[in-house]
Order: sequence, then structure tokens, then C-alpha cells
Amino acid sequence: DIAHLLRGGELVLTTGVALPDDGPALARYVADLAGVGAAGVVIELVRHWSDKLPAALVEAAEEHGLPLVTLSRETRFVSVTEAVNGQIVDAQVAELRAAERVHETFTALTVAGAEPGVVLGEVARLTELPVVLETLSHELLAYDAAGTDPAELLTGWPSRSRVVQVGERTGYHPGSGWLV
Repeated sequence: DIAHLLRGGELVLTTGVALPDDGPALARYVADLAGVGAAGVVIELVRHWSDKLPAALVEAAEEHGLPLVTLSRETRFVSVTEAVNGQIVDAQVAELRAAERVHETFTALTVAGAEPGVVLGEVARLTELPVVLETLSHELLAYDAAGTDPAELLTGWPSRSRVVQVGERTGYHPGSGWLV
């Protein structure tokens, strides 16, 4: 029983040796993993089961929407873990570097006293999306269409903008796809 050791989102790697043989116990094992939010289970078909997984295990996984992956050869799980962790760390470092570039860009613009249009241009360049600056009463102050048709972007702007509301000072509005 490892479910109590998980936080959710983990991919469980196992040889299957420690798993029970009876159907109800296998179903409980899967239910427990799904209950804590495991991302899936990878099982070697080498030691405990050599040709296929027990039907009870497969059925329980399907019932709970828990992905099952079988490996037909002995696998060095430490190599898999190291590779996945390396990719996760690389992605996190890339995100941090991107955040640092954004911070440096807007710090430089602030220090230089950049006009709103220049700031909007940088936002549009970084996001590759149109950007609009408006007053609290939804009057247009400046925009950067980011290569889109300005007429399409701005047609009916005040009325379109008024219907978009978020609970916080800044938030995402899924209906419009806008960050406000």
C-alpha cells in the first residue's frame, strides 16, 4: 500500500512483485491510487506477471480512469526517474529564465520612463497577442494589435470590454480568453 505516500500527480513505477494476486485487493490498490490522484501506473511484465496484467487490475484502472502502461522488458526505473526529473528541472529552469527576461525587460522600460505604447508593444511582442490599455470606464488609451486586424480588435470595444469582469484586480476571463 503506497497510496498514503503520494501527493497526487505521481506516475507509479512498479515491477508488480509486491502487488496482491486477488482481484478485490488489486481493485482496492487501483482505487487507492486513483483516490490520491496518481497520474498512472507503469508495470513491468517480467517478474510477477509475464504475459498480461490481471483482468481485475485492468478493469479497475479503466473504471477509475487511471492509465496503465506495461513494459515487456526489465527496466531500470532509476533511469526513467532520472530522465523525467531532468526534463522537469529543465522546464522549470526555462520558465525561470523566461520570467527573468520579462522582469528585466519591464524594469528597463520603467527606469527609462517608456510611454504606454512602448510598454504595450513589448507585451504584444512577448505574448504574440494583441494588447489593449483602457481606462476604468473602458475608454481606449492605447493598443498594439500584434499583427491582427486593428478594426476587428477594436470594433465595439467599450461594450465588449464592459462584459468582461474578473473577481480580482488581475485575472483571466475564460469566456473572452482575455487576461484583465
